[in-house]
Amino acid sequence: MDRIARKVSLYADEMLFAFRAPRSIGDKLRLMCSTLAFHYRNWRAAPIDPGPRMRIDLDIEGYGSTITLRPRDGDIAVFHEIFVRRAYDIPSDLLPPSSVRTIVDAGSNIGITSQYLAGRYRNARVFSIEPNPDNFALLQENVTSEPRIVPIQACVTAKPNQAVFITTGGRGSHFQMNSHGDGVCVRGISLNQLCEERGIDHIDLLKVDIEGAEVELFGDGSFLPKVRIIAAEIHGDYDLERFNADLSRWGFRAWVNHNSQEQGLVLAARA
Repeated sequence: MDRIARKVSLYADEMLFAFRAPRSIGDKLRLMCSTLAFHYRNWRAAPIDPGPRMRIDLDIEGYGSTITLRPRDGDIAVFHEIFVRRAYDIPSDLLPPSSVRTIVDAGSNIGITSQYLAGRYRNARVFSIEPNPDNFALLQENVTSEPRIVPIQACVTAKPNQAVFITTGGRGSHFQMNSHGDGVCVRGISLNQLCEERGIDHIDLLKVDIEGAEVELFGDGSFLPKVRIIAAEIHGDYDLERFNADLSRWGFRAWVNHNSQEQGLVLAARA
């Protein structure tokens, strides 16, 4: 019963946000109907259709943005994860918005998180890294109106210049990475390499959602002296205990992000 009540509450929050955030009545109705249709299709296990597009103009806490979504793919779920369940809502006392200058969004999907972060941290430049070619094309479209967001097609890896192959299937927001030569070859880039290429000497916020590759990334961790705060989604057997074991070598401590209603999301800062 508690699970059902929680779902009903989350769906109600999604509909309320869909009514409030879009600028026009037409966009409000489109987002509300698309949200309901997404849940219905998900319940019916309907096949994914990445073809249709929906473009909406948003006004979120005084920050305007335009986002193009694939309403019959997984983008609606990601949209509500970021804006309604506030997956990357970081307490201001931990990371004062006015102090943030550099953000790295590793695994930026179609740019929804990057837009959220650009709106919250108005003085920051956001480096948005996404390997999936289909996602990256939509990412580029979504961030054209915000010059502070820099899209980079690459895969964040522990070592520089690794050849990574992307195979997609199902939802466009999901893919698999391999080193066997299957799929599309995408450039691998380490965070140290990114900093060197882009002239970054400090990362105020490192957001990480890289489909399980965080095991190798934080197992190396040589980039961590440059990082202030980490917001990460950890997957599978790489739990909070293992994450903390890797981070502790660099003076960090991680904990569950209680500001967020999304599960599996953690924050980390220097202990």
